Amino acid sequence: KGRSPACGRRPAWRSRCTFHVWKTLVVNFKLLPFKQAIHLPIVIYGKTQLIISNSSVKLLCSPRFGIVKFAKNHEYFYPTPAPSLLFMINGTMVLEGDVQFSSGCTLRINDGILQLGENVCFSGGCKILCNNRIFIRAYSQFAFDCVCCDTNFHYILQKDGLVKDCVGIIEVGNRNWIGNSTTLMRPMQMLLRQQ
Repeated sequence: KGRSPACGRRPAWRSRCTFHVWKTLVVNFKLLPFKQAIHLPIVIYGKTQLIISNSSVKLLCSPRFGIVKFAKNHEYFYPTPAPSLLFMINGTMVLEGDVQFSSGCTLRINDGILQLGENVCFSGGCKILCNNRIFIRAYSQFAFDCVCCDTNFHYILQKDGLVKDCVGIIEVGNRNWIGNSTTLMRPMQMLLRQQ
């Protein structure tokens, strides 16, 4: 009786501030130099699990807020509360510009280097598993449920008694679109489009 229509709604400022503040601070100050980290170039959204140790991010663009939007649902192929994972152990991520990871994505860099060009986009449920080298050039987009993996995780004994290395290099050129549920495995090089 007598309740205002705004009762129970989120304040206007709260609806604009939907990122996870604490996780955003942790990621930026663990991975970037202080002078870059204060701009908060990496913004964490939603249910994101963080596992970060002895890793770094290198910016090849000027630092500013929100260069990387991690677990922000921008296309709604996955539900917004879908859990995401940011796992970096002895890894390096090199950023040339804006990058988006939608909800449900897994980014796992373990002893590898992941280089992402400007305006690269990963839709819901994508998995980027980097144990060596992955280069994804500018304006490339991955539809939902794609996997990009530069290792098969298995060392196999050959007939000649040698054990072959299980890691390789993946390179995706400029302006490529990767269809949903596609798996890119090592060694792989997609056509470099010049536009």
